[in-house]
Amino acid sequence: MNSKYLSIILSIVCGITAANMYYIQPLIPTAAKLTGIDYGIISMIYTVALIGNATALIFITQMGDFVNRKKIISSLYMMLFIVLLFFYIFDNVYILITISFFIGLGACVIPSIIAHISTNKTSGIVVLAK
Repeated sequence: MNSKYLSIILSIVCGITAANMYYIQPLIPTAAKLTGIDYGIISMIYTVALIGNATALIFITQMGDFVNRKKIISSLYMMLFIVLLFFYIFDNVYILITISFFIGLGACVIPSIIAHISTNKTSGIVVLAK
């Protein structure tokens, strides 16, 4: 695939992933009303997911320089599959809050993929291109 198109596709995927973490915020009052759960408790799902994402960006993404990135990416996808399945199955809000941390961890798979695909030869070309 042409590197120009790959860069465009990956930029869109990164944007959607980042937006997904933030577009949930306006839906929290509706979710609280529909589920009958207190706003403060249900908003913790969103907050803990962001904490998980920040933790992953600080620690897991950096491991790609020392550990095989393919192993990190496949491990993150497996973890994400399992925790999303658990998120679907469980209905206890406190379990969902815990699971959301791991969903946030798994969201860092996109920067790991981009770091794996990019090479030193093509690094910076997209940023500097006019």
